[in-house]
Amino acid sequence: MRLTLPAILLLMLSAVAPLGCGGSSDQPSLKEYYAELIRVQVEGQQRTPAANVNLGEIPADARPEELHRLLKAGLTASRELNAAFLEDLKSIDTPAEAETAHGELVAAIDALDAWLNEMIAGVDGVASLEEFGAMTERSAFIDAEQAFIEACRKLQRIADANSIVVDLACTH
Repeated sequence: MRLTLPAILLLMLSAVAPLGCGGSSDQPSLKEYYAELIRVQVEGQQRTPAANVNLGEIPADARPEELHRLLKAGLTASRELNAAFLEDLKSIDTPAEAETAHGELVAAIDALDAWLNEMIAGVDGVASLEEFGAMTERSAFIDAEQAFIEACRKLQRIADANSIVVDLACTH
């Protein structure tokens, strides 16, 4: 099984590209908003490699204590990345046109934080990497991922409707 724990988070940190458009002086323009969204995403990607724990590097016959230690280390690193990304997202001044979708994106990342906490607490009951993989497949991560994708798609539609050239890669 070749899966990196922060890869789960990276799934949530979709790739974005350059943009376009204006707004009022009270609020940031949509162009400024998307530029900040890109900045936050890029900074998140730059932090991610430092926390990478490759599950493929965990020996299949690792003793339970070692397996739990390595899984917790990876999940904890992912939680720290997620928390930093969440704070960065919350710090973005959002124009009215994107406020609802941005709030949904923040809520999805917050749900991921709750999932990570649940996973960290539950890892002591895991006997193998396969069991851990199964645990992630039947978890709240799926719901958080879907909520993220939907919020991302809403933000993409807003950009498209306002002629802002950006690819939020919502399905990655």
